[in-house]
Formats: sequence, C-alpha cells, structure tokens
Amino acid sequence: MLIYKKYRFLFLLPLFACSTSKKLTTTKIITVAPSVEASKNTINSIAIDYSDTHIEPIITIPKTIDYKNDYTENLFQDFKSNKYNLEETSHELASLENISAKLNYGTSDPDTIQNPLDISNCKLPEMMTRGDVGIGFPRIANRMKSLGNLTINIVFVDFSDAVSTMTPQEVYSILTPYAEDYFKTVSYGKLNIQFKPNFKWNRMSKPSSEYGWNNLTFHLHKEYIQEAINLADADIDFSNSDAFIIIANPDAIELKNGPAFTAYPGAGITVDGKEFLSSATSGHDLKFWGGLWFNHEFGHEMSLVDLYAYQGSGHRFVGEYSIMGLISCTGQDLFGWEKWILGWLNDDQVICANSGISTALITPIETAGGTKLFTMPISNTAAIVVESRRAIGYDKKLPKTGPLVYIVDTNIPSGTGTIKILPFDETDTYKLESPMVVGQVIYYMNYSIKFVSTDIKGDLIEIKRIDIN
Repeated sequence: MLIYKKYRFLFLLPLFACSTSKKLTTTKIITVAPSVEASKNTINSIAIDYSDTHIEPIITIPKTIDYKNDYTENLFQDFKSNKYNLEETSHELASLENISAKLNYGTSDPDTIQNPLDISNCKLPEMMTRGDVGIGFPRIANRMKSLGNLTINIVFVDFSDAVSTMTPQEVYSILTPYAEDYFKTVSYGKLNIQFKPNFKWNRMSKPSSEYGWNNLTFHLHKEYIQEAINLADADIDFSNSDAFIIIANPDAIELKNGPAFTAYPGAGITVDGKEFLSSATSGHDLKFWGGLWFNHEFGHEMSLVDLYAYQGSGHRFVGEYSIMGLISCTGQDLFGWEKWILGWLNDDQVICANSGISTALITPIETAGGTKLFTMPISNTAAIVVESRRAIGYDKKLPKTGPLVYIVDTNIPSGTGTIKILPFDETDTYKLESPMVVGQVIYYMNYSIKFVSTDIKGDLIEIKRIDIN
C-alpha cells in the first residue's frame, strides 16, 4: 500500500484476500475481583483489572476501576437488594459476565431509560487528516455523488507488450452485473449505477512496463488516465458522464493492481470541457477480484477510507467486515456508519444515546427500513456504534450473527483503524466471533454495551455510561 500524502493519491486496493481458516484461542481479557468491606451480604466495591496484553495502547482503559457504593445509587441498590454473600469468594477472580449477572445488571426499568440526544451530537466532525477521503460529517467535498442515478463510461486499453487476447465484452463480463447490483442493494436502492462501455481496445503509446506502476505517484497515474481518455474521446462524449473508469487488459501483469484516483479541483482529468475529480483504473488483479475491485475502489471515489491495516495484520481492525476492509471477505456489506455518511441511512434511522442508560431496538443493516444504528459519542471525534448483522444479502456467508459493536474515530487516518470492532481481541483474527450473544456485555473505557434480547424484528441493545470516581 502506497499513499502519497503530498498529492492525496490513493493506492487503495489490497493485494491479498482474507481467508476464513483460523485458529481460535480463548483468552480471558478482563477479570473481576469482588470484595466485601462494610457489612456481610453486601458489596462495597468491585475491582476490575484490565491486564490482558491484547488491548492496544490506543485504547485507553484505566488499569483498575473501583465501583463504589456512591458512584450511582441505581447500581448500589442492585447490590443491596440482591444481598449476595461473596465473602467466601472475595479473593477469587471471576468473569465480568458472571459478576454482571449476579448484580442483575441492565434491568429495563422504564424510569432509568433516558431520552436520546439530538442526532447532531453523534455526527462526528471530519478531521481532514487526508482531505480526499474520510468518515466524518460532512462527507468529503469533491467526491463522487452517492445518491441517485450515476452514469459511468468505461474505456478499455491494452499495450504493445500486453496485447489483449480477450474481447472487451469478455473483460466487461468480469465486472458486470455484480458491481451495479451491489450498490443498488447496499444503498437500499438509493444509488443506481449504469455502466456505458465503449467496446474497443485503445492501444496505449508505451509498453505497460513504462507507466511506473511499481512506483506510482499521483502525477504518473493522472498522466496514464489522461492518455486513455484522450484516446477514447473521439468515440465517447464525456460531457454527460458522471464518471469513468479505465479497464486495462487484465493480462498486463506490470499493472499489478487497480488504484482509485482522487483529486482536488484544478488537478483532475479534463475532457470535453469537464473536469473529473474521481476515477479508478483496473490492473492485473481484476481477474481475481472481478466486480469486488470496482466496489472497493468506488467506495473511495465516494470518500470512504480503507478499513484494513496498512501495517501488520490486515485483518486486525475490522476482520471480515465491510467491502472497504479486505474486499473478498465474508461480511461484504458496508458498515452502517459508512451508509450513514453516504446518505443511505437517514438521521431518523440513527439513535444518539446520552450519557445515562439508553436502550434501542436495531434492525439488521442488510434490510431496508427501521432503526439501524445505536451510537454514543465518547469524545469530540469518537463514538461507540452498534448495528445488527444477519446472514443475508451480501453477508449471507457470515457464520455468526447478532449485534456488532465498533468504535469510529474520525481523527484516525485511513488504513490505521478509523473503525475498530470490539472486543478488540487479536486472537479472533477475522472478527467472526465478534457479533454478540444475548446477555453478553462489552465494556469499553467507562461504557458498557449489553445485548438484551432478540427477535425477528431485530436486536435490543442497552448502552450505559459508568461513572468512575
């Protein structure tokens, strides 16, 4: 992966597919030590020790959290009313889930459910860490529109050292109809793409080996695209196009992969009196990715960031979720947050939780309608997000379904963990075990997320802030 920050150039397609084969190990991430101090049959404090080394430094969790009887009257009342005698086991470590169950954590008393915040509180600001892609509000300007009908011209090119033995129609069939169908489905019909292919091979002026793909810069990429567009200009009227893509002979092995092109006004591709600021070019890997190539790169054209890791294990942030992660993976639908950024989710489909106790029923992200996201802001740039994932649509191969919890931080650049799935356990390499089961509680900093119940409609979630003295 190469990112030329000076020119805001994206070399954006991962060169490897994810595999579903994995070795799972069980690691106790959090331990809890209950203690009895004041009186028999009551609990004064619970010490939670976060000692597992798999928690990354970027996640700032206090080493020890003491829940004392005065931090919240609600929880202390649970302690007293249940009258659990833990004196005999006060020196033993127990799982966080077991302690939570003993305390009757998360009871749905209507009096404790508070009104959600105004949605503006959860629209995290775009921090412009790169400027060409991002995942905050408002969506990055100058990128491809994400709503309505979109016309995309396709230009086919080959080379003197890689003369195509396939017809343009045969190469085109690699891409369609998967690419168009994908966006129509995941956008709930709000984005409709129409490809307009010009079935003609345009011979580039230089061998494929001379276009600098091994050290591709913004300017080299722009020159390549501009030449291809100029060759096709006599046959195509680009003035009525929303975008175009350049499809190279997939047997041109020197063009190893297919990056997206994103530019600022004045630095784009000009043809037929119109400037285009977003485009994509295919490479040799089109044979492997097919329509997946376009879906990933077009996500960048609409402003979305890379969710796989540029360094280390590519899976470690989002595993097998989102086409903007590792593109051949199991959960190929986009995250709900990405859909919200693109305008495919309306504000009234997102609940912004307050700092008390909030509950919400969320419906599967793969289906249209209903509440899709349950969010709680935890800083000026970060939020906890919960969505429901089911094994349907482009997620049909998911082995486990349920609520998926993740952190969005708009101050973290593309490819470095803008979205992170919780619990952040690197022993679950592909995050396929991440969807919650009923009764499970996930803790992050001083917040808890509980999966209360589920039915055919969706998943009932509780988010709670735990004040720390």
